[in-house]
Amino acid sequence: MEETEEGHTQGEDGVADDSGPDQVESAVPIYTPDTDGPNTYPNDGEVPPSYSKAVSFDHLSVSSDTDDDKRMMVMTPDDSRSDYLDDSLLPSMTLELTANELLLNKMFYDEELEGSDKFYNSQPQLLQFCYAIYNMLVARSEMVCYLVIILNHLISASMVTLVLPILIFLWAMLSVPRPSKRFWMTAIVYTEVTIVIKYFFQFSFFPFNKNPSQNKNKPYHLPNIIGVEKKDGYVLYDLLQLLALFFHRSILKCYGLWDDDDPSEVKKKGLHKDDTEDEEQALTPAQERRGSAHSMKSVDLAASLESVHVRVPEHQMYQRRRSSGTNSHITRRSSRSIRGSTSTHSSRRNSEPGVQQKTRKELLLEKLREQLIKAKAFIIKKTLEIYRPIHQFFYNLIHPEYSAVTDVYVLMFLAETVDFIIIVFGFWAFGKSSGSADIASSLSEDQVPGAFLVMVLIQFGSMVVDRALYLKKTVMGKVIFQVILVFGIHFWMFFILPGVTERRFNQNKVAQIWYFVKCIYFGLSAYQIRCGYPTRVLGNFLTKSYNYVNLFLFQGFRLVPFLTELRAVMDWVWTDTTLSLSSWICVEDIYAHIFILKCWRESEKRYPQPRGQKKKKVVKYGMGGMIVALLICIVWFPLLFMSLVKSVAGVVNKPLDVSVTITLGGFEPIFKMSAQQKHLRDVSFKEFKAFKDTYKKDDDSIQFLELYTQPRSYHR
Repeated sequence: MEETEEGHTQGEDGVADDSGPDQVESAVPIYTPDTDGPNTYPNDGEVPPSYSKAVSFDHLSVSSDTDDDKRMMVMTPDDSRSDYLDDSLLPSMTLELTANELLLNKMFYDEELEGSDKFYNSQPQLLQFCYAIYNMLVARSEMVCYLVIILNHLISASMVTLVLPILIFLWAMLSVPRPSKRFWMTAIVYTEVTIVIKYFFQFSFFPFNKNPSQNKNKPYHLPNIIGVEKKDGYVLYDLLQLLALFFHRSILKCYGLWDDDDPSEVKKKGLHKDDTEDEEQALTPAQERRGSAHSMKSVDLAASLESVHVRVPEHQMYQRRRSSGTNSHITRRSSRSIRGSTSTHSSRRNSEPGVQQKTRKELLLEKLREQLIKAKAFIIKKTLEIYRPIHQFFYNLIHPEYSAVTDVYVLMFLAETVDFIIIVFGFWAFGKSSGSADIASSLSEDQVPGAFLVMVLIQFGSMVVDRALYLKKTVMGKVIFQVILVFGIHFWMFFILPGVTERRFNQNKVAQIWYFVKCIYFGLSAYQIRCGYPTRVLGNFLTKSYNYVNLFLFQGFRLVPFLTELRAVMDWVWTDTTLSLSSWICVEDIYAHIFILKCWRESEKRYPQPRGQKKKKVVKYGMGGMIVALLICIVWFPLLFMSLVKSVAGVVNKPLDVSVTITLGGFEPIFKMSAQQKHLRDVSFKEFKAFKDTYKKDDDSIQFLELYTQPRSYHR
């Protein structure tokens, strides 16, 4: 046994024994939730009054890890005392709680907060709902800005409004952890400049504003493409966009996030080439790690300009050496003397025999060459200043310092599927003069629009590429695919498709819906890039849980022709495996069979039924009747589809040519008449009904006239 200080004894097991007679209780540091620093209270002191109202604390004796092995008193709530008896990490756990967790757990009591909660709960439900909507807008104010910018571009559809959506998908949504102040200032200033430009082009003295209604529907009219055409409410949505941006700016200022320094600027200040060695040594380890992680920015611009060589005469080099050796703070008088001495020296060199003086033309050529070299260096410098931040931005995305992996492939796939359905059922909106066509007639006459075919192939190809990137878990490929897709989709939808359909984008409702869903996909893709792919991905997301919904969806997925085989082959191609293709497909079949069995076993556990009893009528008519109705719909779906296709595809075709022939028996016709497009008159619904009522007793005539019946909404 060894004696320790203040009468403590320590045994062979290293545990301090407090049985000494001179045991002294002293003040120890106690950490409280509302303070960052330690507060010293005596062991027999009272708990601070701010804690006594919230919960009643008891004193617990907990052994400390300090060298003097003194006793420390820890406060714990009454209702959870038994849970904390064996936990010596209570102070550190309390310090790790956030302010929101402290408020929710009632760790301290505040009369104002309690009164605020009571006042809020006493308000009407409608007012509370409005409060919740406002809080949601405040919490997601950047999403509100994105939504307003995209809606403005949907309605305006011009080059002026095209810039900000592209910046959203390639800059703002890819920024970690949030878009920088530079982006929001760029969006605000750009919106203000756009409003001024649109206002300037509203004056009538411009030639294209003489007859604005004439060129309003032309897709390739230059003011329509730029977005400066004269119209009512030309800056309404731009003002709403500016209001949303200022709303987000005010929220960032309220939370102190607006004046947050740009990490790149801080890094440039910390790694400036004029810093002293002492300041470089004073950098913290976190800054050193940050500097090493982003070493791409430490490339000196002077190293890039060293490759530019300037060839100057010998006497000019002599003057440069003389001037470089002098002090930078030289006076005017000394500079004149140096200039005079150099000119005297050069005149002496020129007066020497054998040295030829250069002509005026050669001097002008030398000066021109020097100016060209300076211009080249200036262009290289400005190009690097633009290129390096962009390169560093995407480099940080591909090689993040911290990565919070996530998986939103299911949502991206659903968005792409919705776009595919929109293209299939709204194909008439992607072709020329096909607004009055229906699917049945187009397919029977082999008149599928070329733009529709291109969009279907591009949509399906993007889904395949996205699946490949998901299986390979490559962020670099996803970044490249995002850039190509953003620029390609915007160029196709706003510059090529209006020329194909001969309609402006803002007059094509189906294309607008398709583009809006595509923007949702772009946002999800940017979120996936920013967070990174998970290390383990699941082949089929429908097999994550075992219930009836997943079972029926999985069975429907397997019933689609060639879709199961296509997914299996794609998974085998882009997954690292030692199996052959046939073995991989066998494993997929085994996995599908096991999943179906697990779903049935899980349903038996959830809805048990004794053995030997017949099934209930609810189960038989519920599940069995639904399956019977589904099979009947599948069998008769083609006829149902063709009969209802007119309400899906649009307007029924109008007659283009009418021919009337009157004959008697088998003789030659005694009267012939034909009329074409402009000579045909549209009849009203009442006129057509009165004409049809005259032949209501003739079944053959009524059957013939039924073919030309049109919906009432299209009659005048």
